[in-house]
Amino acid sequence: MSEPNDANVRDSQRGNERLNTVRNLFRNRLFIAVSIFLLAFSIRYSYNAGLEHRVWFLEDSQNYLRSGASINRMVRQSHSPQELLKNIADDAKSYSGMYVAFNSDKLVDRLVTDGPIFPLYLSAVLPLTGYEEQKSFQWERIIFKVSIANSAVDASTCILLCLAGFLLFGTLPGAIAGLLYAIYPAAIVNTHWCMCENFVTFMLTASVYSLARLLMLPANAIANRIVSGIATGTILGLTVLARSAFPFVLPFLAVASFVGMRRSKADAEPGSRKAAIVSVLSIAIAFALIASPWLLYTKTALGQARLTTNRLPAFNLLSGNLTTTDGWTPYPSTIPFPEDMRVAASMVVENAKAHPVDWLLLQTKKLSRLWSAPWNDCKYPTLGLPPAAQNVLHQLMIFLGASWAFIACARGRRALSKGEWLGTSLIIATVSAHFVYLAFIALSRYAMSAMPLIILAAGASLSFWLGQERHTRNRFFLIVATFCVLCPIINELRVWSAVPTSLISQGWWLTIAPWLVAMVAICAYGAVWLALTKHTSATVSTLAAVKDETEGARVAAAPNQKPAPALVIASIASFAAVACSLAGSIVTSHLWSEWTTNISGEQAACQTIKLPKATGILGPTAYVAMDIHTPDSLPQLNIEVNGTRIGTQALPIPMLQKDSESIVQSIAVQAKVMDQDYRAIRHWYIAPFPSKLLKPGQENTIRISSAHDTSVITVYGDYAMPSSGEMDGETILPSINSTCWNYAVEGADYRVPIEQRPLETISIKGFTSKSFVENGKAPWGKMRIRLLVQPLNANKAAKLAADEAASAKTTPASIKDAAVSKESATPPQTAPNSTDKTDSTLVIFEQKAGEERTVHGGDPSTFYFTPQDVPVSEQQLARHPIRFTCELKTEKRPVIAYPNLVFKTGNGDVWNPTWQPYSVPVDASGWKKITIVDWFPKKLLEHGGVTTRPVLTPFSDDLLFNNQKKASKQTVKVRNAKLEFMDTEIPERKDFFTWTVY
Repeated sequence: MSEPNDANVRDSQRGNERLNTVRNLFRNRLFIAVSIFLLAFSIRYSYNAGLEHRVWFLEDSQNYLRSGASINRMVRQSHSPQELLKNIADDAKSYSGMYVAFNSDKLVDRLVTDGPIFPLYLSAVLPLTGYEEQKSFQWERIIFKVSIANSAVDASTCILLCLAGFLLFGTLPGAIAGLLYAIYPAAIVNTHWCMCENFVTFMLTASVYSLARLLMLPANAIANRIVSGIATGTILGLTVLARSAFPFVLPFLAVASFVGMRRSKADAEPGSRKAAIVSVLSIAIAFALIASPWLLYTKTALGQARLTTNRLPAFNLLSGNLTTTDGWTPYPSTIPFPEDMRVAASMVVENAKAHPVDWLLLQTKKLSRLWSAPWNDCKYPTLGLPPAAQNVLHQLMIFLGASWAFIACARGRRALSKGEWLGTSLIIATVSAHFVYLAFIALSRYAMSAMPLIILAAGASLSFWLGQERHTRNRFFLIVATFCVLCPIINELRVWSAVPTSLISQGWWLTIAPWLVAMVAICAYGAVWLALTKHTSATVSTLAAVKDETEGARVAAAPNQKPAPALVIASIASFAAVACSLAGSIVTSHLWSEWTTNISGEQAACQTIKLPKATGILGPTAYVAMDIHTPDSLPQLNIEVNGTRIGTQALPIPMLQKDSESIVQSIAVQAKVMDQDYRAIRHWYIAPFPSKLLKPGQENTIRISSAHDTSVITVYGDYAMPSSGEMDGETILPSINSTCWNYAVEGADYRVPIEQRPLETISIKGFTSKSFVENGKAPWGKMRIRLLVQPLNANKAAKLAADEAASAKTTPASIKDAAVSKESATPPQTAPNSTDKTDSTLVIFEQKAGEERTVHGGDPSTFYFTPQDVPVSEQQLARHPIRFTCELKTEKRPVIAYPNLVFKTGNGDVWNPTWQPYSVPVDASGWKKITIVDWFPKKLLEHGGVTTRPVLTPFSDDLLFNNQKKASKQTVKVRNAKLEFMDTEIPERKDFFTWTVY
């Protein structure tokens, strides 16, 4: 046998030493925490650096930035600390009131509304970003730097989770928890908003960690307890002031601390009572020092000291508990909201008494609204995960966190370590405190601050199961896999909700089907919870038996030992919460009454509505109202009323509503950050036509078909029995009168990216005699194709007749009669490949037939459709809407195009159509037709000299702002561009609250 080579032995020893060094490094807790921080920060930084649009600065995001800027301005204007204190004290005396304060820039209004802590953080960050108040686009210029600060804060939450896990549960649970939060999609996405959630999440996690560290100190370490108690009280004070609901966390944490440290007398450390008193006093003194300045400030501003900020509690209480709006917040509001909590509470009680079943179901739905989805308002994909996958991942985190509660209950307090018992108590307390939001509006945004601690429990659960034998571990992951299969089925309720409802065309089935599906879903989830309970109990019993054997016990645990009572209680409570949430969400979902059908080619959707005989005197214009959706920017439709083709463009209802600008702006900006044309969102669309085409007391048939053979129209309707009597009665329809952004986010409605309407009860005066699809099938019930008319009183009718007589003398017949075409041919504005019949004087400019132009992002000269400004007839602008059409396509990769119509007047005023989209997605699949319709403001016509020069860019303005190099390389092709006056008049905006629906 040959002797081993000394060199080989030394190499082997060095290799083993390096391997041991690496192993020890990965066992080093500081290295783990820092590594996870760097991973989390790099993920967040990369996400924000890759954004192609600017941040949505509306609502709270903009308010918080204004608050930070107000503090920054006050500091800069004060030349000494004494002057700063005097300025703050003087400003505190000028509070404007609850509702006025929300739109004010005064420091006192901003602080009392938004609180002091997060604005203070922003005021410290703003100088580091180069913020200058006088510069234009100041928020856009600094927002990326603010997002870096937000990313650093949120990545620091990972460190706190690691440290808390190391302290309470061990190295592996802490590492898993930190890693899970590092890749948690909602935390990544929301670092680019200037909302407070990521910051207050960090603060709350820091409070829990600091409290746990204090309670884990030895009883005889009095000096350390004093220092740690002061730090804990300081952090708790800042945390409570950071969010209006966080004062509710204090009693929960106090109870958790008492329970978590309550061990048997045999385990009690000497001097523990003295240590507890010292800890409590340290926390109380530090907390009081932090809270006192704020209490004095609110005493001066509000007349009474308050820990909480004034976040419209009465408004949130009432709007979150109204069955008429399904617990959402419609805008504009159709009900008065009080400022006093007692008045709001009495209104809630009255609503609950009037609709007890609906009110109870609304309360159950709040569970799912609060916990079932991650906070991702604009449904951004993250780490390659689409929104649906993010929902499943979020629900899996909660499931794993709940499984740790099962493990803790099965093992019992005596079998858990001191850290595990304390950590479990603190986690349960913090999560339970967030249930206070169920009394108000329940949104996933509000549950965000509890997710790190739920993920900490999930890390402890995964660590426990990974440490079991292979068979036990595999069985647990089979339960997890089953849960993950159930989640998307329930999340995608729309995909299969129509199946049971469409089986039987009877009204009673429409009532029973949701309950049957809810029972099936509850049983399916119940089976998962039961399997988890039994598996946890069996595993813990086996571990206890093994431990007894190793300690010399003669009797092992029985294999069929009953689960611990605490485990049974936890299982029943968890299952009851899931069952209530499922029942409320499934049974009350409007998807059960709603069906869809697609029509294309020669198919047409037809609905016959019988009008009452006594319809009264109607206004000159009526409207066909349609709940439809098409992939086009505006639906290109053929619409017939009683066999007469109406040659008008279907438009979104908000376009004709009174005072709709704020709604349009909100929807447009929300769609812009999602790279959507907001006119392609599912709206109610309307098409005007002369009311003289209607037949009172008779059946009126409305026929709708696509103007393009290849375009598919989705028509929505209701499962409902044929009408009896003289009217359809009250029907639940998506709102015509208001919008609701939260409903889109939390409603799990995946038909289109944004569904901006809450449910609304509308009284239908006429009754539907027939709904059918020509050359196709439609589900049983009624289509959401309705008639909108405006009854007139005698005085208005007389004035209208006089106006019509005067107009008839001056209006050319070619224009007066153009609104109605009795020909069967498609009207000019919707007919593909047809000859334009519009009077040439109505055309402002037109691209040459057959010409294809390439718009290049790096060549601004290609952006313009005309070489110079084109004059526009003021006479035509006063009478007719303008319409711009073109077709777009890309050669390779998709782009976001931005068509911009710019009108200038003689005195330099500039007008852009309100209803032109900010973002139009274009790809290489085929020519996409773009239509923009709007009317010129009459007040600008006084200046005369109107000119226009339409522009098209192959990028959005946000991409140009954020990534000019990428924007300069993008191209888009355009053809058939045309700007013209529509040959039919569209009435001024109306208030549809007063109109009658048939």
